[in-house]
Amino acid sequence: MKKGCLIVLIILAVLLGAALVSAFVGFRIVNQRFGLRQAPVITHEELATGYTRIRLAVYPERMASFIAGYIPPDVEIPTGAFEVNDVLAHLLPREVALLAHSDVLGRKIRLTLFVNEKRFGPLFREFINTSNLFTQARQVNWTTSGFLLPERGLLYAEGDINIPAAVEEDIFALWPVKSQAPPATIIGGNHAELVIDNRDGDILALAAAIVQANGQSWELARAQQEVSMAIGVIESIQIARLSVNLVDRDTAAIDLRIDSDAERGPGLQFLLSGLALPWLRDFLKNEHGLILEGDTPWNESESAILGSFKLTGLEALITQNIQGL
Repeated sequence: MKKGCLIVLIILAVLLGAALVSAFVGFRIVNQRFGLRQAPVITHEELATGYTRIRLAVYPERMASFIAGYIPPDVEIPTGAFEVNDVLAHLLPREVALLAHSDVLGRKIRLTLFVNEKRFGPLFREFINTSNLFTQARQVNWTTSGFLLPERGLLYAEGDINIPAAVEEDIFALWPVKSQAPPATIIGGNHAELVIDNRDGDILALAAAIVQANGQSWELARAQQEVSMAIGVIESIQIARLSVNLVDRDTAAIDLRIDSDAERGPGLQFLLSGLALPWLRDFLKNEHGLILEGDTPWNESESAILGSFKLTGLEALITQNIQGL
């Protein structure tokens, strides 16, 4: 090989190497800025503690095909040769979760909002933090400056809600001994799931905090007969679970399980079936045009209320809300 050709080949190899290095460095910079590469799978359990007794988890990625169906036909989304639901499945977060636990002595409900973003996490963080999402939730004292993203896939914010001092007496009287059992966790496999471990009275603490956060006096509310009855209902709940799965664009299947005991469970079932459920059906129908079918029977062998429901009318409600944006 002639010397001149060898020099040309060496120069080409150097240029090609420099181009590859530049491309790699460029991609890294762009990926750090925008989050192009897929983030690792991280669940809310990474942020849960031994005190986390309230877990609400929603899985948008699993609902991609349903979400695509709610997009109005006149809205064009540039997806190229790909289907909208396939694109959404690659972009939607795997999980969005809200974790909470009551700190009665500190008079706080401690909150953690978690998102396992899949792609574009840095952009999502920037967009949310520059919006008014956190300022709109005035009832919550956010202790982080919006969302934090210490690593890809781990997007979270923390805050708290004040617990009124007056509810402490009820909590310590009804739950004098702290539960030593590990908190109940999400079972998984659903589109959305809520689990509340009430063996330390977290439902009552949360209810009182919400009353106060909405500008009402817990002391005055506590004096009402309906609230006293509600506290008796809350006391009989050990663990409550609610799972929701979309069946089609208009229908959701809902499963409810409330663990209690043989002494108080049947009375709890009577109140739910005879009072709470009829009120909820009327509210959903009159306010949102939704139809709720199902019941809450008591299962003696499992010491639990096992409810199975069908909720219809979702498509019209969701479409209406999207068009109103």
